[in-house]
Amino acid sequence: GLKRVLIGVIPLIALITLTGYNALTEELLKHRRTLRIAVQVICLGYVLIFPFTPNGAALVSAVTGVA
Repeated sequence: GLKRVLIGVIPLIALITLTGYNALTEELLKHRRTLRIAVQVICLGYVLIFPFTPNGAALVSAVTGVA
C-alpha cells in the first residue's frame, strides 16, 4: 500500500524541492555569484554523499552493513 502512495507523491516532492532550491539559489543570491555557486555545490555534495553516510536513512545500514 505505501509503495503506491510514494510512487505518486515523490514526483510532487521533487517539484516542491526544486522550487525551493531555485528560490534559494536564484532569487535570494541573485547578485552574489560566488556565494550562489558555493551554495549549489554544497547542496549537490550533500545530496550525493548522504546516502552513503552511516545513518538510518542511508542505503547501507551502519549496523548490519546490508541495504
